[in-house]
Amino acid sequence: CELQTLERHILDYERVGDLPGGLIPQLYFEFIRKRDAFLLADILEHNFHDIVNLALLSIKIS
Repeated sequence: CELQTLERHILDYERVGDLPGGLIPQLYFEFIRKRDAFLLADILEHNFHDIVNLALLSIKIS
């Protein structure tokens, strides 16, 4: 089950405009090659939502 599925059904939260997790490794390696900090913004935002929503899910289901 994907985290975003749990977010949608348990937290009633829908990510809009979020970077698909499958693209993160590719963008990270592109960041390493180009040293373009703007590439990190979407990755960090995606990871931020992952961490916050995992914490909220753990509270909600416990």
